[in-house]
Amino acid sequence: MKSEQFDSTIEQWLTYQSSVRGRLRLALLERGLLPHIPKSPCDVLDVGGGLGELASVLAGMGHRVTLADYSKDMLDRARIRLDPSLIRLQHLDLAAANNLPADSLDVIICHNVLEYVPDVWAALHHLQMALRPGGLLSVAFGNARHMPLQAAILHGDPSRARRELMTGNAESRNIFGTQTKVLDPDTVLLLLHSCGFNSLQTNGIRCVSDLMSRSHTDIDANYAALLELESDLMTIPAYSFIGRFVQIIAQRHM
Repeated sequence: MKSEQFDSTIEQWLTYQSSVRGRLRLALLERGLLPHIPKSPCDVLDVGGGLGELASVLAGMGHRVTLADYSKDMLDRARIRLDPSLIRLQHLDLAAANNLPADSLDVIICHNVLEYVPDVWAALHHLQMALRPGGLLSVAFGNARHMPLQAAILHGDPSRARRELMTGNAESRNIFGTQTKVLDPDTVLLLLHSCGFNSLQTNGIRCVSDLMSRSHTDIDANYAALLELESDLMTIPAYSFIGRFVQIIAQRHM
């Protein structure tokens, strides 16, 4: 996906971020990440960090944070709302991120970016090289295992569900109006291990919300109850591997 396509759809992104599902995604990713973040100040890179919601939380905790994004327009929007003394901004294409300084970071956040890169292993390798030994990586991605459930339960299409289940060929239409690939959690775990990471935690993000009618999940009054339910489900393996997104917390080998 070209940078111009991201730039032209920022308004859709902002609308999504303020929706119940968008707020659930952010809150659950934060809940999955923060228990693993070091207490002492460290160097953090948020790849594809958008307007800096998570970057702001980490900067507020005293960490040295760089927000990187592929979209220059998104960075311009972030520049307006973020304190430049707390968060540095950087234009970055993860597909060509081999120029990140080696052994320079303690934490890298890469949420819903891997779906857009042509070579996931190469992207993970670049991130691994940029981390210091023992450094932390949080990746999140659209989950291929979720899509057959959505086809069967939400759309009532068992034929499509079975086709996606048997072939593993599922795509998801994203908020930018294009088709994007979804990834299998076991495949991503294998790629992480082959790049020199140990996986610490796997979280399901929105395990059930995306299988419910929008008439229920788009109601603000249901947000608090959905957040607590999803928080309970996200670390239970039977549910975490079928979430709409999967978050994996991994550590670079010492």
